[in-house]
Amino acid sequence: MIRLANSRRQDVMVRTVYAAFLLALVGAVAAPAGAYHSVSPAPDAQASPSFSAQEDWDIPNGHFFTQARGNAPPGWGYSVTDDVVAPFWSEFRRLGGVQAVGYPVSRRFVWNGFVVQAFQKAVFQWRPEVGRVYFVNVFDEFTNLGKDGWLEVVRSTPRPAQFNEQGLSWDQIITQRLRLLDDYPAIRAAYFGVGDWLNLNGLPMAPVKDYGNVRVLRAQRVIIQQWLVDVPWARAGQVVFANGGDVAKEAGIIPQAATQPEDGGLVGSELWGYYVAYDHTRSYESLSRAIPRLDHVVAYFYHLSPNGEVTGSARPEVIRLAAAYGRPLHVMVKNQADVEFGWALADPARRGRLVEAVLSLLSDPAVQGLHLDIEGIPAESRDDLTRFVAEVAAGLRTRYPGRVLSQAVPARTRDLASGWAAPYDYTRLAAQVDYFVLMAYGFRTEASTTPGPTTPTDWLAQVLAYTVARVPREKLVVSLPWWATDWNLAAGPPAASRRYTDLLPLLTIGETGYIPEVGANRLRYTQSGQAHEVWFEDRRSFLAKVELVRRYGLNRVAGWRLGHEDPAIWQP
Repeated sequence: MIRLANSRRQDVMVRTVYAAFLLALVGAVAAPAGAYHSVSPAPDAQASPSFSAQEDWDIPNGHFFTQARGNAPPGWGYSVTDDVVAPFWSEFRRLGGVQAVGYPVSRRFVWNGFVVQAFQKAVFQWRPEVGRVYFVNVFDEFTNLGKDGWLEVVRSTPRPAQFNEQGLSWDQIITQRLRLLDDYPAIRAAYFGVGDWLNLNGLPMAPVKDYGNVRVLRAQRVIIQQWLVDVPWARAGQVVFANGGDVAKEAGIIPQAATQPEDGGLVGSELWGYYVAYDHTRSYESLSRAIPRLDHVVAYFYHLSPNGEVTGSARPEVIRLAAAYGRPLHVMVKNQADVEFGWALADPARRGRLVEAVLSLLSDPAVQGLHLDIEGIPAESRDDLTRFVAEVAAGLRTRYPGRVLSQAVPARTRDLASGWAAPYDYTRLAAQVDYFVLMAYGFRTEASTTPGPTTPTDWLAQVLAYTVARVPREKLVVSLPWWATDWNLAAGPPAASRRYTDLLPLLTIGETGYIPEVGANRLRYTQSGQAHEVWFEDRRSFLAKVELVRRYGLNRVAGWRLGHEDPAIWQP
């Protein structure tokens, strides 16, 4: 077979007019299993695919795509990255991105001695001798692997012809092959309509074959079909391109291990973890395990009384651990005496003492941030709380330049005049802080009479929609739950808060399952003759919520709290 990638013809391989290609392939990823794209769209043809904040996101040195994950769970897909071996992410962008080559359909793997990665419309082959990507002659590989029969039966694609090209020059070979298109003007127009047609399509491998309902041209890198009857993905007379990468994956010529989607997990997300001193042993153990995956550590060391008295103390081992891994440490202070604290905020003198008290916590140079958690105050304290945060922010920037201020704020789906989440002016608070940490839980609490998840995904979507309309995305950190809530159905509330590891013995005796409608897990068990219902989070439910957060263009998430979580969250 003629191979464009040999040394004699490398100059042809590297000519890539991708801007024209991007404009020509307007039919995108249409038809069965994403296998075809149209070059002459019918009036209702689908638009070209584009990057979506909902389904792909930036990761270090690259991008992660979930669009072609098949039946894999949400959050799974394929990464396209630059590394010391091959800069596939840079090449992907240079070659026109999704519009030109489609979404990735495989991981990297080694094929015929080269590092490659399959995309829907092309297979990248890294050529270190020229420092760029070539497209693999995918349909030559079908012949090499004995898959021509499969291709003809499953994809109505002719077998390669035998050409007598002995003694012909390269230009003569090209001319001879292109004559195969002369009697098929629609296919010919499609073949030449992609800009750098030789590099993108390769040479025709056989004469156009008429199968009765479709005429098919097999080239080295594409299959071009002119449908003669209406089919779900094309009208009669319409020309479509088969996606070489998709067809190669379907045929099994790409190694199965390479086609397995990757667990995107927390890749590309900025993750905050809360350590709590009141459960030091468990929380520190979890912090020690999680620290390589965390980007920020919030340490709940302190309480603040209405009179400005700070109680609690820092744990040196927590400070040392964060410093050893280079993670910013934010010291957290929480108010006491909820209603009286609201009264203190209303008194300028008492509020001034509170401001000085919290600023004093930044005197340790190992501390990079101050994290405020002011909860339970009356709704009428709304303006006083905003004044307090503004005064803390002003003092921090004057006396501790370079340090950051964050605040934990209860979630809500609408403006409120009363209730736990009422005294928070989202817009004005967000203007003062560096990070607005949304406590995205509380739909059900230990006091609820009806069991249910604390963060059902439908409610979370409403919370996020409300919040992003009022808080800049670049400041938002979405804190998600890691604990379980166990209701004794006979005794009623309050329910008991549990760690994930507390549930492990119960999982073997109860009925458990993931409830996709709410993105959480439910466990039902009986103990001492009394029925219990537990709602809990694990890696799967947590990542489902992380994916939902990404749908709103957000990449910072936190977990409350370390010591409660499913340890599997930290697996790669």
